[in-house]
Amino acid sequence: MAGHRLTLFTPATWAAFRDHGATVAGFRPTHAGRAGAIRPGDLFLCYLVKLSRWCGVLEVASDVFQDDSPIFCDPDPFTLRFHVRPLVVLDPERAIPIQAPRIWTRLSFTRDQTPGSSLGWTGHLRASLTDITPGDGAVIREALEAQAANPQPCPLTARDRRFLRRAPTLRTAKGEISVEIPGDTREEEAPPAAATPGERESTRIQATLARIGATMGFRIWVPRNDRAPRLLPPQPE
Repeated sequence: MAGHRLTLFTPATWAAFRDHGATVAGFRPTHAGRAGAIRPGDLFLCYLVKLSRWCGVLEVASDVFQDDSPIFCDPDPFTLRFHVRPLVVLDPERAIPIQAPRIWTRLSFTRDQTPGSSLGWTGHLRASLTDITPGDGAVIREALEAQAANPQPCPLTARDRRFLRRAPTLRTAKGEISVEIPGDTREEEAPPAAATPGERESTRIQATLARIGATMGFRIWVPRNDRAPRLLPPQPE
């Protein structure tokens, strides 16, 4: 029997996966142990973090192999790869929210939880290549297949749309470079705290990018409206 494995994507990596033909799935080297146990015929059940939506079913078509050619970003950290057959690939606007009743009330780790709660169930969505039980796997797969055959509206929230903006970049003396914010492929434990006065979400994002750039030795340009001195690191000379 084919196994079901959780496969986490951010909105940016899901877009990159699709842009490259949706035929190669990639994972970090830290997942080597789990990757080695996967065989052709197993199924990857794809979940969009940040949006908390199920978005695809991929059939594994090869054993794991190593390749660092850029797919998801450049340089690409997702170098453990599998050839896959895309059985279901949904736009974020068509992806199924985990709290949709057809999913929430049937999964073993959510059906006893109150919709809207983030306690308990997010621990099952922490890492790619985690096993999904046959029962839960069937629920997710069947819901995604039905959505692909007869799409039901799954409107995006304003918060969802913010996460669908283009990938974050750093503006350096050599031009803009794409970056990946560490921890971006992990489901959140709770909704983000409300911004304090003068501290918008974009301010926090710019501060994170500035810290990454400073660590890399870059001087980072930050838009005037997002300059919160208490959040920004010292810039290298």
